[in-house]
Amino acid sequence: MLNKLLNRFRKRKNLQKLEIKKQGEFHYKVFEKFKLYTHDLACITKVFRHIFERDIYNFTSNTDSPLIIDAGANIGLGVLYWKRKYPKSRIIAFEPSKKAYASLVKNVQENKLADVTCINKALSDKEGKQLFTTNEKISGSLIVEKNLESSYEVETIPLHKYLQQKVDLLKIDIEGAEKFIIEDIRNNIGNLDHIFLEYHSFVNDPQYLSKYLQMFEENGFRYFIEDEFKKTNHFIDNSAELNQDMKLNIWAHRL
Repeated sequence: MLNKLLNRFRKRKNLQKLEIKKQGEFHYKVFEKFKLYTHDLACITKVFRHIFERDIYNFTSNTDSPLIIDAGANIGLGVLYWKRKYPKSRIIAFEPSKKAYASLVKNVQENKLADVTCINKALSDKEGKQLFTTNEKISGSLIVEKNLESSYEVETIPLHKYLQQKVDLLKIDIEGAEKFIIEDIRNNIGNLDHIFLEYHSFVNDPQYLSKYLQMFEENGFRYFIEDEFKKTNHFIDNSAELNQDMKLNIWAHRL
C-alpha cells in the first residue's frame, strides 16, 4: 500500500514538473514515451490523476490485443493509458466534442498509435442528430439540462453494431447519455467482459441506476460503486453540480 501511494506521489510530481510546450494550436507535455496533446490544459490536469495514478481504467485481459470501446474518449488519455499497457490493443474511441475530438486525433497520430479508430459522433439510441452541450474541455452531453457554455448539433449513432464481437472493456463516460444505450448493452452483454460506467443522475430526470445494476446481476457480473460527490448527508445536502445530484463510478466484471 505504501509503495502504491509513493508511486502516485512520484507520478503527480513528475507531471507537475513536465514542461508545457506549444505546437500550433495544441499544448503538450511529455509523459514517459508519450506526448500528451490538448487544446486546453484542464483536459490533462483534471483527469491525469484518475487515469495514470489511480489506474481507474486498469483491467486484466487474457490476450495481448484486447478490444476496447471508449465511449466518451475526450482527448484520448484513456487511449494512451491502454496503449501503454496493451500496445497491441484495438480501440474504438467515440468523442462528439469538436475540440476534444481534434485533440484525440492529434494524440493518436503524433504518438503513432496503431489500431485506434476515432469516431466524431455521440452514442445514443438512434442514428441522426441531437443537440449537444459542452464546455469544450472535460464535459459535454446530449442531456442539455447540463447547460454548458456552448451548444451545437452533433451526429449520433447507436452502440449495438460495435458490440457484435467480444469486447474486453467497454468504458462509458457520456455524461448522462448512458440512459440511451442501456438496451444496446443489455442485448449484447454476452460479448462484454469488463464495463466501466460513469453514471449521472440529473435532478429533474427519473433515476435509472437500478436498470444497470439489475442487468449486471442477471448476467453474472460483480460490480463496485464509488460516489464522486462524497456528500456527508444526502437528506440535508441537496446541492447539485451542473444539475446533477449524483455521479458514480461503477466497475463491473464478469465472474
